Amino acid sequence: MYCFMLDLYPSSLLSSTIMSLSTSYPPVVTPHLGSQSPLRQVFNSTLIVSHIMAHADWHSLLWLEPFAWPSDFRIAVKERVYKALDPFLERPRISQFLDLLHETGSIVVGSVARKVFLLNSIHDHALNIPFDLNIIAPAGTDQLKIVEFLDMAGYSDERPLRPKKCYLQHLAFFTGLSKSGVSLASEITVSKSRGSTMRIVLASETTAQMNVLTGTSLISLYPNLLVADHCLATRNAIPIATYPKGCRISHPHLLRHLDNSQWTEPCGSHCPGIRRKTTNDGGSYQLIWRDTKEDGSITDLPLTATVRAVEQETVVWCLLDRCYNRSCQYYEPI
Repeated sequence: MYCFMLDLYPSSLLSSTIMSLSTSYPPVVTPHLGSQSPLRQVFNSTLIVSHIMAHADWHSLLWLEPFAWPSDFRIAVKERVYKALDPFLERPRISQFLDLLHETGSIVVGSVARKVFLLNSIHDHALNIPFDLNIIAPAGTDQLKIVEFLDMAGYSDERPLRPKKCYLQHLAFFTGLSKSGVSLASEITVSKSRGSTMRIVLASETTAQMNVLTGTSLISLYPNLLVADHCLATRNAIPIATYPKGCRISHPHLLRHLDNSQWTEPCGSHCPGIRRKTTNDGGSYQLIWRDTKEDGSITDLPLTATVRAVEQETVVWCLLDRCYNRSCQYYEPI
């Protein structure tokens, strides 16, 4: 397993219960027990852990990883990805879709990428509202491969779309696909970037949109805010008061802040007032969970595996003009 992790806030009762047990009592499970272990003969601890992971929120899933077989952990992550894609594609096609994402270097952004992290948490109500599948192909690739694949999956109705102003300069192609006679609630958008796909991610209006699903990996640029269902508005954000009536800007329960003045702990590498970069960044979370040669199974991953989405080009960004958190070493008073 190849991942980088910063502190994530607990997001469910399961998280706090597990953490409490881990600090107050001896371990309730023993990972990787030998086949002749007396405990193994009483119960299969790894089987218990795998069942718990199937119902765990993201924070608990990561805490349980050391207690599980690596393949069980990857299967649990795979199931989350498949559940987020279920409203759009039949199960047999999802593996082919992930292969196509990897082949073309394309990424999935928006609500689907976010829902992979929020499943089974107290914030997974976001799954109950209409959302679309946003696919971005990098410059230099043929986005029509994706359009043709989706056409075979039933998305034959195509209509040109105009992207939001914050994305306009970064996109060379943008279209909407839907199934004939089906509500646009399950629409798929396919776009092509003029440069690195991460530039489009960083052009988003809030940090809630800065999550990425690739053919082999998951990325979150602000994981601490993501699992807490909070977000910070960026410099590209349009003031809420100026939105057209009835325009959905985000899930109604998502807490959106203009700055980080309400934070009470040091920001660390998540500080919105410092310069960050898309490669070797301490504040990002990256997990490579799927082998590029997967044929329906999960296999061990080489340590040299890389996240193509963030290695197309190193992009440097700074979310806000300064840090507003008085507890942070980077705080700058007015």
